[in-house]
Amino acid sequence: MHIIPPYNGYGTEEDSLGYVYNLQPKVPKKNINKMFAQDQYILRFNCRLLSEITDLNEKTFILSFYCGDDTIQVYETAPRNSGIM
Repeated sequence: MHIIPPYNGYGTEEDSLGYVYNLQPKVPKKNINKMFAQDQYILRFNCRLLSEITDLNEKTFILSFYCGDDTIQVYETAPRNSGIM
């Protein structure tokens, strides 16, 4: 039995597991029907960082969940005229 190494953060976890089982990994299959049916839906949420450091508690983010391929995207929003790009 092979010991599966921990996920390193590059690519997707399915891609990394492909190298464990085959020397030439196969591309994971995508659910094409789901992608076409739900590709138009994006769920967006306003988020706030909770930390013991009070300066970091003011940071806000926009979290977007793409229903077509089950991926997420996180944006940090900068306050207006703060000098942060």
